[in-house]
Amino acid sequence: MSSLAALHHDGHQHPHRRRQGRPDFLARLETMKQLVEFRSEDQDRIAAVAPLVAGHASAIAATFYQSLLAHPETAQPFTGDDGRVDHAQVSARADALQRWLRLVVEAPLDRQAAEHAAHVGLVHLRGGEDTAHPAIKGRYLAAGTSLLFAAIAGVLVEAVEDPRTLAATLVAWHKLLTLYVDIFLAVQASGSRSPNWY
Repeated sequence: MSSLAALHHDGHQHPHRRRQGRPDFLARLETMKQLVEFRSEDQDRIAAVAPLVAGHASAIAATFYQSLLAHPETAQPFTGDDGRVDHAQVSARADALQRWLRLVVEAPLDRQAAEHAAHVGLVHLRGGEDTAHPAIKGRYLAAGTSLLFAAIAGVLVEAVEDPRTLAATLVAWHKLLTLYVDIFLAVQASGSRSPNWY
């Protein structure tokens, strides 16, 4: 059984489970799209600024990790026993974030995107298994999503001149990131063995 399948292998029916017992993350994605009212026009707004966001992925990642490292709680996963920041790990994570950002703006919101989001959630959940650093708690994923939105918004504010277009684009990005963090947290809540996952 795969790791993702095991997350929901409890013998009960689940609204976002495929018949074979594997969680259906696409169904979850589609449900959340309805809940946050993510429509085709929102996807169009994301697409309109895709080259801009992809082109600024490095700066967005740098701003994001600068914000994370500014707070002891969110800096802790990147800090060694000697109290020093592991800059190599930060750099690797920043590179991964840049790749993810480009994927988000270029790839369709399909099953592959939903499964990849679940994988991202699982990697953060199980971070402590493969490295000397602890897994990332759910609340830090939520906080990180807010920081990421702020970093993206900073780029958009500087580039999009029309106020209405800017507002609509920011709303679209907020909805899009909500779709992803919902899957991240669903994976963490289902797969964590600790009651303190959040």
